[in-house]
Amino acid sequence: MASRHLLRGLPGHLAFVLATLIAVVAAVSAVESYFYEGWGQPLPTATSYLAPPVVLIVLGAVALRRPWAAGLLFVATGLGAGTYWLWRQASAGNLTSIVVQRAVVFFAPVLLVGGLFLLEARHRRLLDVEGHSQR
Repeated sequence: MASRHLLRGLPGHLAFVLATLIAVVAAVSAVESYFYEGWGQPLPTATSYLAPPVVLIVLGAVALRRPWAAGLLFVATGLGAGTYWLWRQASAGNLTSIVVQRAVVFFAPVLLVGGLFLLEARHRRLLDVEGHSQR
């Protein structure tokens, strides 16, 4: 395989590594937060703690088969969650530069992974056009 194929495929590999790391960090953080803050609370409370890592894991699983769809879903999820979180902070009167910086730290990796999956989808499409088997 040509070196351009390896270089073009690099964003996809990086996307899978980052998606896995993001999901693991979100899962560990969610379980830890639920244990210390939500233990003994009703089921909807547990769902609110554990839903983000489950969503990230499902999106990562979708990316294995359909990187284009997963890329769009990662971008939409990152933008939607970031907008919702900032809107909630603003409506509570807590919108400061620290809150905006925190939003960038939380949601920019999800957007980055979405962009990398879109590049992976482009790479797979170009491989198909060039007649290379992906399996």
